[in-house]
Amino acid sequence: MPSPIQRLSSTVADPSAPAFIAAVLIVEAGPLLDAGGRLRQAEIRGRMERRLSRLPQLKRHAHFPGPWQGRPVWVDDAEFAIERHVRGGTVDPPGDEGELLAAAERILCEPLDRAHPPWEIWFLTGLADGRLAVLLKLHHAIADGLGAVAIASVLCDLTPDALDPPPLPWMPASPPSRRALLADNLASKASALGSALRLLIHPRRLASLASGLRRTIAMSSQAPATSFNLPVPVGSSSQVRVLHTELEEVRAIAHAAGAKVNDVLLDVAAGGLRELLLGRGDSVDGIRLAAMVLVARRPLGEAGELGNRAGFIVVPLPVGEPDAGRRLRWIAAATQRAKAEQRANYSQAVGALSVVSRRLFPALMAHQRFINLIETNVPGPTLPVYILGARVLDVIPLVGGLLGGNVTVCFCALSYAGRLNLTVIADATIIPDVDLVLSGMESTWHALERERVASV
Repeated sequence: MPSPIQRLSSTVADPSAPAFIAAVLIVEAGPLLDAGGRLRQAEIRGRMERRLSRLPQLKRHAHFPGPWQGRPVWVDDAEFAIERHVRGGTVDPPGDEGELLAAAERILCEPLDRAHPPWEIWFLTGLADGRLAVLLKLHHAIADGLGAVAIASVLCDLTPDALDPPPLPWMPASPPSRRALLADNLASKASALGSALRLLIHPRRLASLASGLRRTIAMSSQAPATSFNLPVPVGSSSQVRVLHTELEEVRAIAHAAGAKVNDVLLDVAAGGLRELLLGRGDSVDGIRLAAMVLVARRPLGEAGELGNRAGFIVVPLPVGEPDAGRRLRWIAAATQRAKAEQRANYSQAVGALSVVSRRLFPALMAHQRFINLIETNVPGPTLPVYILGARVLDVIPLVGGLLGGNVTVCFCALSYAGRLNLTVIADATIIPDVDLVLSGMESTWHALERERVASV
């Protein structure tokens, strides 16, 4: 039977584009190694493949139909092979966090094969202290942040001795016919036209949309020019640094300031970029950087479904304010205003336009003044989990494809079992001094800790 038609999101319709969600899981090495200390490669692949019976979406790839047949669709991979997706590698000595992140960057730079399901899991040996790393890489067309966490949760277990799912036979469904694709595309276009016509006969909704678009246009030149908002060179690589924190401490700091956890993360990011600008001798007086904050638009009950449903709001970050506590309270108020004023319907439209523009008009994106940076924060499992019997000790979040045009830095956060890690990803050519960003993040974090303790 042909499979039901499931289109790719219009904003991530090309799985060959380098847009992905990734995470590095630091795990106990013992259960994944044999008596000689080698990776149990065949066993790992077999056990991971059995877990895919719970995730049939990971056996699908993008099919690009012909003219008049609409956007790409997901179809079953008739040549699915677990060896393409579950792989092994090593981290260079001494196996510390720096070498691990460098190994992850090398792997993440390699494009995913769009002829097959766009995901990989790498088991990386060579870490110090009897640990091992598991790198999960999912194309953004498969999932947004919440979707990626849902997929990772299915691949993991809550106990070290959890039984594997029983092996199940799998037969790939036939792809939809050209006639079915044509009919589906025409129906989709008719539905879109009907929605547009219904909008025209509802003046209030039309006025609301027009008002939102006017605000969007007004925001399009709000981002200040900086020394790090320069065009990303073709073929440039990234550098990654991580700030490790405890989730309860972040919550306590946020509560004391009348803020949210993500406001604290934005304050830490602002402190890092303030340090970067000051370290370069740039003025920060009165500077308010424009941060695109990605927000989930996916219902929790649909977290495991294919696709990306991220929206965003734009929040100003007053890097000219030297006091971390005052800056946090200012950011908290600004975030509330942004949530109230910025409509998800036009923020998603602008997000789609930005992706299209990045591909069709790189010169435009290289000089955009809409945002200076990108930030995202995803809640992970609250309890410890295990992967094939190995306890996951920590998780470092990573993303790819967000840097482009003149956006050269992004921050991504993920909580796991009481930990909250904030990763800064920067273009290596434009921001070779990324350690200044990390230094400013650490200084901001310690200042917020001191202020919270003093207020008790």
